[in-house]
Amino acid sequence: MTDPSPLPCRCGVCCEAFRVEATPADALREPRIAELGAPVYCQDDGEAGEVVAYVLNRGGGPGGPCLFLERDALGRGVCTIYATRPDACRRFDCAGAGAGGRQLLTLGYAIPRE
Repeated sequence: MTDPSPLPCRCGVCCEAFRVEATPADALREPRIAELGAPVYCQDDGEAGEVVAYVLNRGGGPGGPCLFLERDALGRGVCTIYATRPDACRRFDCAGAGAGGRQLLTLGYAIPRE
């Protein structure tokens, strides 16, 4: 398998521990998000029925890994849509120095270091 994701830690814990959501703009950039993700609909009276997000966890909620997370032969996390991944994933700091890493540490996950 070709490795499309040059992630710094490659553990994939963020893709497994958190609810992974994508926006409609993310789905325009990566059409498989809309094809495979669980749509979240607007609940307001004015725009009811409009898709406002997509949940990308297997099973449609937290507790399952992201639909686009795979493991390579060494067990490292590989994002199969890395080049077109959602903005939330682009902003997530998996290196441990920022808010994302602190969230994982708070939940009891150890952040692997190379």
